[in-house]
Amino acid sequence: MADVGAKVLVIADTNQAQADALTSQLGAEFWALREEARTPYLTVDEALARVQANTAKAPVVLAAVADNAGGGAASDNTAILQRVLDLGLQDIALGCFWDPVAVQMCFGAGIGATLTLRIGGKVGRHSGKPVNVVATVRGLCPEHKQPGLSGSQSPLGPSAYVEFEGVHIIVSTIREQVFSPELFTDIGCSISGKRGIVVKSAQHFYNNFEPIAAEIQ
Repeated sequence: MADVGAKVLVIADTNQAQADALTSQLGAEFWALREEARTPYLTVDEALARVQANTAKAPVVLAAVADNAGGGAASDNTAILQRVLDLGLQDIALGCFWDPVAVQMCFGAGIGATLTLRIGGKVGRHSGKPVNVVATVRGLCPEHKQPGLSGSQSPLGPSAYVEFEGVHIIVSTIREQVFSPELFTDIGCSISGKRGIVVKSAQHFYNNFEPIAAEIQ
């Protein structure tokens, strides 16, 4: 599109032809570099293979950049969650899913209760399909929050921590990206012993997770 991407401003002293020629040259150079300059991303299966192969005492942290609420995404996409279940992965945590209905049901059931939930997949076609699970409520917080940017507190509202078949999920009522491990730990989801953590974020999580991660992808 004409209004997005790299831009170059060429200034020439009364020589329009020279300016046009340099513009064309630089445009061609930028275009030739497009693959080299592209940010490399792992596929979902490639990323989860890192989790499967992890033998460290620290988790592999995976950034679900396409479902980052900080970039305008719904934060309820279920593609990675569904693949985690398909592969039978355990000792993996994912967060946070924006699903006020699921949170309300967890509060109604209470900590320790086991119930059927439809997690995620509710906002639109880019959210994927809801994932049906029989989960146990492991933690509830009426005013959950996490450390945000520049020492601020990022509210998540009433939130729930549920677990099923070794998969640990944080669900919130305020749509927000992941900034800090406290999003998991402050509601009772320990990071210790986890092989992988999937965060719905792009880059703001990095500094807080890097010290506790075996690797970040």
